[in-house]
Amino acid sequence: MQLPLRIDLAGGWLDVPRYAIPGAFVVNCAISPLVEYVEIPDVEDLSTTDMSRTRWVMSWPHRLPPGSGLGTSAAWHILNGRDALAEELAQGCGWQDPAIISETGLCCWASGPTPVLVQKDRGDWLRGHMALYWTGKSHDSSKIAEMERSYVHLAGAADHAAKAVQYQSLDTLSWAVQLTYERQLREGMDRLPEAGLAWKYCGAGHGGYAVYLFETKAQRDAAVKEKGFMAVEPYCK
Repeated sequence: MQLPLRIDLAGGWLDVPRYAIPGAFVVNCAISPLVEYVEIPDVEDLSTTDMSRTRWVMSWPHRLPPGSGLGTSAAWHILNGRDALAEELAQGCGWQDPAIISETGLCCWASGPTPVLVQKDRGDWLRGHMALYWTGKSHDSSKIAEMERSYVHLAGAADHAAKAVQYQSLDTLSWAVQLTYERQLREGMDRLPEAGLAWKYCGAGHGGYAVYLFETKAQRDAAVKEKGFMAVEPYCK
């Protein structure tokens, strides 16, 4: 079984029921490469592998620690046949990860206690424009959730992102992402390297991955080659 992970573009935390704002949005995108559950030998020396000793792990072509900011815990629950939505809410997190991983595409959701899809786009207009940057450390979303932040300002950025989805506007989406990043800095997150049109921490932030938007595919691919970014693409089943 293969699943996408996700990038949250704007409106993060507004999927957490206790922080929801009526009329606000959560905008996110399912991404490829896909992850899958694979069986590998549970030994260090592969030359003497005993195939009866194996373990199942999530396969991802780059770093994938807990706290990556890409919705990996929700994907893990789904791959294990669990109710990912119930699991995430029980941890005090939100519903957006299992929602977008299951729905796929580029989606705009209504902020609230449960996922309500407002608009869905295949996201093809983002192909060639997105990359991930590894910050060098992971994070604990459940602890970060209790930090103080301006949810009203996050909702304002998400309103721009919702318009970007409606009009398929990279410039408007970049503005929404950069507005979100400014709020992340006010929350105490370290500054990210500057590249492309816009950038922000993924998920809870304070570590994990950051998403970058580039004006052209050539610029994105150059950053991947020269600066160690990882190219990702929108995924819609």
